[in-house]
Amino acid sequence: MRKRKKKNVVIDRAKYIESVYHIVYYGNLIDGIWKTFRSIAENISDEDALNVRLSVQWHVLIIANSLMDELNNYLFKYNLADANEENKILRFKHIIEPILVEMNSWHDLRNFRNRVLAHNFRNKELNFKSVLLNGELHQYVIPNQIHELIAIFKYLSSISKIASQLFVDEYNEATRIVESLEINEKEKMPLTGEIFEKVDAILFDVNRRISEYST
Repeated sequence: MRKRKKKNVVIDRAKYIESVYHIVYYGNLIDGIWKTFRSIAENISDEDALNVRLSVQWHVLIIANSLMDELNNYLFKYNLADANEENKILRFKHIIEPILVEMNSWHDLRNFRNRVLAHNFRNKELNFKSVLLNGELHQYVIPNQIHELIAIFKYLSSISKIASQLFVDEYNEATRIVESLEINEKEKMPLTGEIFEKVDAILFDVNRRISEYST
């Protein structure tokens, strides 16, 4: 007996603009990270640049997974009552299809995120063995080389910019909602001096405890 194909749920506009905002937001994060990465990498040693690249790479791969999830699990699955809006989503999907094909060629993106980045370097399918100690870390098909990292920066940024232009009304509507919810950051932010005093006190206590075992 053939399974009946599950119909997409009709989504209200609120969910729709949430998704658009997320996609643009991820792209803004990517642009900021890329700008910072280039600025730092040009002024440090090769060894330090490698450490920075790894940190940036892993962060970017988490964002890449999140953006792809937002597309595949949300925006592209929405069935909007408004035919014009539905056609806009289909047009967006068609425009960015070459990027999606290339992104999907790194077919271990999700596994790398789940097993390495988000779950303590342990593979649940292998009884939570460490991927750092079993040789698995280097087997994932993900963007590893610097030119691949640059490519994924450009792909994600392009998706975001296209979304901001194609869904400009939705993005502006979401932005107004975000701005209406913002609070005064200065009112809730502790003073810098207080933070450093607390850090110094905690580390002083830790060092004191270390000395207890060295006497």
